[in-house]
Amino acid sequence: MQTLFGWSEQTWLYLDHSGILLGNLLGFSTLGLAIFGFLKRDNLRRWLSRNRFPEVGGVDVADPCWQGMVFTVSHADTPRWVMERCQPQQVGLIASAQSRSVADELAAHARSLGIQVLGPLEVADADDPAATRWAATELLRQMVKSGADLLAVDLTGGKTPMSLGAFMAAEEQGVDSLYVTTAYDYALRKPDMRSARLIRISHPR
Repeated sequence: MQTLFGWSEQTWLYLDHSGILLGNLLGFSTLGLAIFGFLKRDNLRRWLSRNRFPEVGGVDVADPCWQGMVFTVSHADTPRWVMERCQPQQVGLIASAQSRSVADELAAHARSLGIQVLGPLEVADADDPAATRWAATELLRQMVKSGADLLAVDLTGGKTPMSLGAFMAAEEQGVDSLYVTTAYDYALRKPDMRSARLIRISHPR
């Protein structure tokens, strides 16, 4: 009996068995990936939705319009200037043990401007970015729950690990991150707020 291409029946039987084997392997692989995806769905979701930094750079913010703003606190001058300029509906404050008194002072100033205050939340370890990341995320979620839509995190104050943790939270929650740049007044030993500029570091949405 003549077979296709003149190949032997043994060859066609081998190809048939190979096709069945490959089909089974593909099926098991697909099932395995589906099970892995289900068990690791949170990790997979985070990987698929991770931020790719679509808009990064020092962009001067001419017309600030955020409804809620989160601040990492060290000194009072910069966040006070931002509050007065932006006039958000809500502010959230993150402090260390060393800056808690400054945060309380800023909270009182914000309330005098008619701004609702969340916190201050005090991080136990200012050198642990995870602590500030958690605090910033918590404040942002509270703002969203209250109905606020346009949110931002100011990274200017606090120790460097605090700023890094706050930046991570801003990226993960899809909100703007900001920085205030100023000249330094060496005579007065503090930032010269007359030179202050509000810079948008990242705009993940």
